[in-house]
Amino acid sequence: MGYMYDTGTSVPQNSDTALIWYKKAAAQENSNAALAIGYNYDNGIGVKKDHSAAIQWYSKSANLGNPSAQFNLGLMYEQGQGTPVDVTKAAQYFEKAAEQGHDKAQLELGYLYDSGKLGKSDLSKAAYWYQKSADLGNINAQFNLGDMYFYGDGVGKNLEQSVSWIQKSAEQGYSKGQNQLGVYYRDGIGVTTNPIEAYAWFSTAVNNGFDKAAVNLNELEKTMRPDDLIKAKTLGEYYSNKYKEKK
Repeated sequence: MGYMYDTGTSVPQNSDTALIWYKKAAAQENSNAALAIGYNYDNGIGVKKDHSAAIQWYSKSANLGNPSAQFNLGLMYEQGQGTPVDVTKAAQYFEKAAEQGHDKAQLELGYLYDSGKLGKSDLSKAAYWYQKSADLGNINAQFNLGDMYFYGDGVGKNLEQSVSWIQKSAEQGYSKGQNQLGVYYRDGIGVTTNPIEAYAWFSTAVNNGFDKAAVNLNELEKTMRPDDLIKAKTLGEYYSNKYKEKK
C-alpha cells in the first residue's frame, strides 16, 4: 500500500499516507519499506530532507539484508551525509551489497580499492570488483576494467581485452567509452587501424555530449580521403542512432 500511495498506482498519490503504510510494513521487518522511508528522508520526498533519519531507516533495511539499502548507506558514509565520513564503514556496506550482486556497489568498492581511499591502492581487488560489476553490464565498470587492461593495472596487460570492455561500454551509449574506442581505431591499439570506424565513434561520442571527442573528430577529418569521409559520416549517423547515451 505504501508503494501505491507513493507512486499514485491505482490510488491518488499521497506521500503522507504512503509514509504511514511504509512505517507499518517496516515495523513488520519489511526491508523494502524501510528502504523507501530512508530514500524519502534522503531526498526530501514527502518529508523534510533529513540525512540522519535516512541513515536510521537505511540501517534498519540494511540489517535486514537489503542490498540497495546497504549501497545507499555506504554512499552516505563515503560522502559524509548525516554522519562523519567513514570510508572503511562505507566499504563494509558496499561489500555486503556487492556480494549480493549489486553492480553499483561492486563499482564503488572497486573504485575505493583503485583510488587508495582505503589506504594503499589494491589494484587486484579493484579489478576483481570492476569485473564483477562489468559482467552485470555496468558501463562505468566496463570502461574502468578496459582501462586497467590497457595499462596492466591489477591484471595482465591485454589490449584486446581492453578493446572488448571499452566497446561494451560504448555500445551501451557511454560517450567516454565511445571516444576511447575511436582512439583505439585511430591509433591501431588492440585493433587494426580503421579511420572510418574511428570517425564514426568520435562522431557518436560528440552526439552523446562528450565534447572532448570533437577535437579528435576534427583532427581526423583533416587526414581522411573524401570517399572515406562520406562512409565515415554515414556510419557515424548509424552509430549515433543505435548507441545513444542512456539517461
